[in-house]
Amino acid sequence: DVGRVTDEEARFKRMALSEWKVKVDDAQLAWRRRKMAELKGMFPQEFPESDEDAFRTAGSKFFDYKKTHKLLLEAKEYLRANMPVAQTDDYTQFEEPDKACEYVAGADTADMGGDYSVLKIINVTKRREAFVYRARCGVDHFARVCDVWGKKFYDALLCPELNNHGRAVIMYLESPESLYPNLYYEETPRHNVLGLDVKIKRVGWLTNASTKPVMMDHLKFALEGDSQEDAENFLPSLLWLDEALLNETLTIESRDGKIEAVAGEHDDNVIATALAIQMYNLRRRNARTGEHSTGFYVGGERESART
Repeated sequence: DVGRVTDEEARFKRMALSEWKVKVDDAQLAWRRRKMAELKGMFPQEFPESDEDAFRTAGSKFFDYKKTHKLLLEAKEYLRANMPVAQTDDYTQFEEPDKACEYVAGADTADMGGDYSVLKIINVTKRREAFVYRARCGVDHFARVCDVWGKKFYDALLCPELNNHGRAVIMYLESPESLYPNLYYEETPRHNVLGLDVKIKRVGWLTNASTKPVMMDHLKFALEGDSQEDAENFLPSLLWLDEALLNETLTIESRDGKIEAVAGEHDDNVIATALAIQMYNLRRRNARTGEHSTGFYVGGERESART
């Protein structure tokens, strides 16, 4: 029970109904109060609720707040009617693995300093999130999480980020202890070695100044659809169920050529999901062309998970 609704909150509820066609319930109002108490004067910047607020931060927020807000409402509504199969402090399993479906996954391994390690699994066939693991844990534990859950979802095409501690996760997944059967890799152009033509195989995704904007743009498209579509009519590529991911997108800024979370926030879930989306795009492309390779590919999708 939120108790007495203030005059300001009543105005906000009326504005949400008239501008966004959203009826704000008590749980959402309580969440707003908590965030306002936490962020104080930073609240309008982090969660703009009007054109004026958005104007103040124009050009900095990477993801569309109104579209994200609608996705959050849709996720809550879906999960009220379709409870997760299993849920702990560390992971949420949205569905039972289905042998008739194809799965892909992205894994972001935490660096030192309190970040989260995140594994995101997507059901390509049904175009929805299937599983998310998000926890502060050791690299060895996270490597086993990737191994166990990736195999549980019928050997999901798994793309670990290659950067930093991700290398240790890849080493484990390639080791005799795991022998993970479906790791994403890239092949470089042919090189001449001792007179022989060979291809150099590199497992995992290297996030750098060239690849990060691509993967972030494709995640944005998968979440928001076409940039010309408004918040009432946009078509996401998937059914988005991970509320932690959606909340995390609200902290992502584009500043000075960099796309990253604001100071004090995290982007681990965003990165893991962006990697999974690259694998999703790869599998959707391969399904159309009849190809079966796991080599490098980036591309967009236009189909909507709502259809």
